[in-house]
Amino acid sequence: MEEERKLLRDLSLMEILTIRQCLHRVLNRINIEEHTVIRGKQKYISDKEILDCIRYGYIVEFHLIKGQCRVLLRHKRKHTADDVCVVVNILNGKVITAYTNNRNDKHSTLKEEFYNPDLDVIDTILTIKK
Repeated sequence: MEEERKLLRDLSLMEILTIRQCLHRVLNRINIEEHTVIRGKQKYISDKEILDCIRYGYIVEFHLIKGQCRVLLRHKRKHTADDVCVVVNILNGKVITAYTNNRNDKHSTLKEEFYNPDLDVIDTILTIKK
């Protein structure tokens, strides 16, 4: 399958820790892509908010897409009902996109068929890292 996703609720503690460890390793080489800069300006998201989301945000889901290991992270924004959401490649630090989402969004349009609760995230990361 070219694309697989796994939601936080299906991630094991070891998978979460592995993702966090990968994020920690790339923190000093975060690369905010041009698309992300444009989206950030459109949504009034600062580089600091993007970096704070990567450092302190919680994992929403893991993505295996285009041979890349990515995570969607979410972090509370001050003085607003919106959170900052960031998609980052956890192996090279490339920030794919950033956007805002209302904190009260219940994600009623989430398509469960796109998610694989049995995806072995650790094995996937180790395979892609080779």
